[in-house]
Amino acid sequence: MHTLATPLIKKGNAAALLRLYNQKLQHSLHSLLTSAERGLKQNLDDLHTLVESLPTGDRLQPAVYEAHHHLATALRSGSRAGAQEALQRLEEALLLNPPEPGIQIDTIGGYRHQEGVIQTLVSDDVLGGMVLALAPGELERERAHCRAAMQLIAAHVTDMDEEMASLLTRINLFAGTQKGHGVIGASDVRVFGEVFLRGNLYDMSPLAYYCEHTVHETSHYYLHALMAFDPMVLNDPAERYPAPIRQDPRPMFGIYHATFVLSRMVWVFDHIALATGDPAFAEALATFREQFRNGYKVVCAHGRLSPLGQQVVSGYSTMLGELAA
Repeated sequence: MHTLATPLIKKGNAAALLRLYNQKLQHSLHSLLTSAERGLKQNLDDLHTLVESLPTGDRLQPAVYEAHHHLATALRSGSRAGAQEALQRLEEALLLNPPEPGIQIDTIGGYRHQEGVIQTLVSDDVLGGMVLALAPGELERERAHCRAAMQLIAAHVTDMDEEMASLLTRINLFAGTQKGHGVIGASDVRVFGEVFLRGNLYDMSPLAYYCEHTVHETSHYYLHALMAFDPMVLNDPAERYPAPIRQDPRPMFGIYHATFVLSRMVWVFDHIALATGDPAFAEALATFREQFRNGYKVVCAHGRLSPLGQQVVSGYSTMLGELAA
């Protein structure tokens, strides 16, 4: 874990981290099944066998992570009917593996395991209350833009391309309007590997837009996986500090995440701007640099971090030093 706690995008890191994360999930699933066996007085050997056969070194279906969350929630509630329904969902999810090759790009809402996450995102106003599926023609247009952006990353930032291939399974595009509010994209560990992203609301080139948000959400997943093993940020969640991206003051957890994400957006956009000379990437890069500096100052001034959390922050100077060279 020590070698993986870095903002630097290095070949093999994401794959190694995913294996550890999935092994932790596998262990947790076995524990939950054992609890369910005791509570329901039911033999679940077949489910244990399916869990043991999970390819922990590879991407898993997001439905597996959602089924894990569903089962844990049902067992905590003490509902026998809820636990039985959760076990059925888990079996269905385990039998879906492996995912289709590559990163799938769909519109939102086509999968049952997404329903609870989407409801939460809407009720919490994370997606601005506007979650509409893209029409077929819109989906094809935005899918083409998104794939072109990922190809650009693959051509000029190969380690980021590898990280995305390790951590992302599906990008779910949805319609936004000019009157919409809320964030443009979101990710959620309940459906690890899935990204929810507005597909028709951007004020920069489509290439720059999709590069920004695919890197953004991939980086969130990398840091979430690290934090499954170490809290990293020890500040009281009630504390609020100036945020590098959002206007409202945020908890240190959010600022730490934003600063980590911004460091990688600086890295990727610096490489693409240098390789292509595209002014859209140069303009966005200037914004990301300023936002990163703001977040970095706040984290250094107010962050109470674990040793692993501090190690990540120490890596920022190495990252920026390599860019300057």
